[in-house]
Amino acid sequence: IVFHIASAQNQANVWHFGTSCRFDFSTGEPIFTLGIPFTSNNTSATISDSAGNFLFSTNGEKIWNNNGQLMQNGEEIIGEKRASQGALILQKPG
Repeated sequence: IVFHIASAQNQANVWHFGTSCRFDFSTGEPIFTLGIPFTSNNTSATISDSAGNFLFSTNGEKIWNNNGQLMQNGEEIIGEKRASQGALILQKPG
């Protein structure tokens, strides 16, 4: 029998959605938190680094960093928080 070590990609460990809601799956069990600076009717996208550390999120109109602050130039981006699939975050290779 051959065993292979597998490791998950942790970039999707944290989810932001709705009005100030967050799920964090970093520990294997979902941890729900209220009160984060994020509001969206439909659109939401988040990204973490490969270690699972939350980097930033967007509702299609604003971008918040891991400290809950609006990022530089992170307001009034061309998007719509009511769109059903209004945001996508892609990693830049390298």
